[in-house]
Amino acid sequence: MVMDGDQLAALAAVIEAGSFDAAAERLRVTPSAISQRIKSLEQRVGQVLVVRQKPCTATLAAVPLLRLAAQTAVLEAEALAEMGGGSPSTVRVAIAVNADSMATWFASVFERLPGVLFDIRIEDQDHSARLLRDGSVMGAVTTERAPIPGCRVHSLGRMRYLPVASESYLQRWLPEGFTAGAAAVAPSLAWNRADALQDTLVRGVFRRDIARPTHFVPTAEGFAAAGPRRPRLGDVPRGDRRPGDRCGIVRPDLRCPPRRPTVLAVLETGQPPGQQHHLRGRRSRCRITPLTATSERTGPRQPYCAWARVVSTLLAESRAT
Repeated sequence: MVMDGDQLAALAAVIEAGSFDAAAERLRVTPSAISQRIKSLEQRVGQVLVVRQKPCTATLAAVPLLRLAAQTAVLEAEALAEMGGGSPSTVRVAIAVNADSMATWFASVFERLPGVLFDIRIEDQDHSARLLRDGSVMGAVTTERAPIPGCRVHSLGRMRYLPVASESYLQRWLPEGFTAGAAAVAPSLAWNRADALQDTLVRGVFRRDIARPTHFVPTAEGFAAAGPRRPRLGDVPRGDRRPGDRCGIVRPDLRCPPRRPTVLAVLETGQPPGQQHHLRGRRSRCRITPLTATSERTGPRQPYCAWARVVSTLLAESRAT
């Protein structure tokens, strides 16, 4: 079965834009043309591909077609660039990234790949793989270790989180240290309800779950500002503490088992951590050296360098598919 490129592009545009009208504006056609292309594609495959709601969403049957549409778009853009009819900047790659990575190291990838347009989707690292499963992105920063069908995993690096709070917070809520009783009443900060870092901290120290009052602050800037300046406890990436912040490091009560750092990424090949930040990328027939295969290399490797190589791999695989 030969798929029609215009129909695939219409499907991708509807899912990305969220409506038929927005997709029509993006592709510079009429809404009726978009509707006809989607209808024809659904008749061709014999299944419903778009859930007509606000916003429009993809059905499970549409997931492989969305992947195909993304690959086709990359191939077309690069073919036009080689023929002189386009620019490498027209290549677009959708990637799911957690907010902490975006606020710290991931932005450096842009400088290393100026010929790529990134479509960044902010999603918690424990849930970003969902966007891969529904075909919304081509890669993701995630803590999941096992690859899903059609994807593979590359280790990226290590991100350590430090629990921080203001001096007034320590005096008011943790005068005797980070005890189970204090954890149950001390207010804490979380990105959103999917953010489990605080739960991991409490579970690692006390070996059980403790219900806690929590503030939800879904912005990196607001999170950093609310932690040190307000009576709150929050986990921030190591190295993200501003020099002007007068915040103390909250340490576990010595009477409790010590908490190991939350390992979110490991660059070294073959090192089995408890949690990892990984990239899940598409798998193809193209044989490309895995990102972590250079075990003979010494010295630290930067996550943004790894991501630059991974994105280059994604583009190379699209050309070879």
